[in-house]
Amino acid sequence: MNKKEQIEKLDIKRAEALLQNYRGEFMATMAYPWIASKVNLMNKLFTQFLKELAHYCEQI
Repeated sequence: MNKKEQIEKLDIKRAEALLQNYRGEFMATMAYPWIASKVNLMNKLFTQFLKELAHYCEQI
C-alpha cells in the first residue's frame, strides 16, 4: 500500500469516526422534541456530506 492509499484510508476512517461521534450527539439531542426536527435535518445533510466525501476519496 502506497502513502496515498494510506492517507485515503485514514481520511475515510476519520470520517467514519466523526460520523459515529456525531450520531451519538444526535441521539442525545433527540430527547428534546422541540429541536428534534432541525437536528434530524442537520443529521441527514451531514450524513449525505460524509457519503459524498467517502465517494470522492474512493475516486482519488
